[in-house]
Amino acid sequence: VSSLAVCASLTQLTLQRQEPPASAVGPYATGMTPHNRIFKVKDGKYVYGQADPSVDADDLIATLANLNVDEALAHFRENFGALAVPVQTCAEMAALCSEGTSKSANFKKKDAGQGWAVETWEPTWFCFDGEPLSCRWPPTRAGSDAPEILSDLGYTAEQVADLQTSRAVVPTNWYKWDYSSK
Repeated sequence: VSSLAVCASLTQLTLQRQEPPASAVGPYATGMTPHNRIFKVKDGKYVYGQADPSVDADDLIATLANLNVDEALAHFRENFGALAVPVQTCAEMAALCSEGTSKSANFKKKDAGQGWAVETWEPTWFCFDGEPLSCRWPPTRAGSDAPEILSDLGYTAEQVADLQTSRAVVPTNWYKWDYSSK
């Protein structure tokens, strides 16, 4: 179990019938409740745990901050009868699963063209004819296919340029977009 499982549960929050709590959204999201969340432990590590709602959340946070990962997992098991799991960073997952070293998932480096190298995550538990699925080709850069797709839909080159100028279509390097001008 990894941070990927936690990310999946945090993503699911936006699919609920009502707005998620503030603790479940944004770059500093921790979880649905003060008791069902990601907790910081010693040495800059994290665990995901589900504590009983009757527990004082602030006391629990303070206690866990003084425990290492193994101690925090034991604390959840012994005090709440609940399972907690370590949270691993993407870098830790990549180190565990790089280039075929994992039996469950692998990260593979691929050339996406235009000088852009990517790492694809390839879970090995989905198999056809005994072979795990593989990412057939690297993903393209965000926005790089827009002109071709819009052209196929009947847009002229001038119309595509207008859409890009109006920011209706993001540029290829959208993360470098100057947000201050619009």
